[in-house]
Amino acid sequence: MWADKFLKLDYQNNETQGTAKVLDLKQVHKGFEIESTYLPLQKLKIRSMLSIGDWKYANNVTAKAFDSEQNYIEDVTLNLKNVKVPDAAQITANIGAVYKLSDNIEIELNQFYADQLYAAIAPEDN
Repeated sequence: MWADKFLKLDYQNNETQGTAKVLDLKQVHKGFEIESTYLPLQKLKIRSMLSIGDWKYANNVTAKAFDSEQNYIEDVTLNLKNVKVPDAAQITANIGAVYKLSDNIEIELNQFYADQLYAAIAPEDN
């Protein structure tokens, strides 16, 4: 549980544009990660990684909206409870191989996968 997180968001309503400041935001992060390295040959290394997360906001909050000159506009209720946390893929995986041609040269090949990447919060859309 990440408690008392501060979040600053872009904010826009019909009349003005500015920022919204969120206090007392809580996030719950659950999941696991695993990494492995396998050496099938002396010159070949195979690496893999898997990360599966379930990251959600734990509460609804009220944000304070301000215009571009930091004048208070209004309070905005954000119904975030059980909404996925944005801006980081909740599932990632990687597999790669490194082959050592000589003491000074290696060839590396990697494949990366990301899924469940959610968009940022828009306070004006609640």
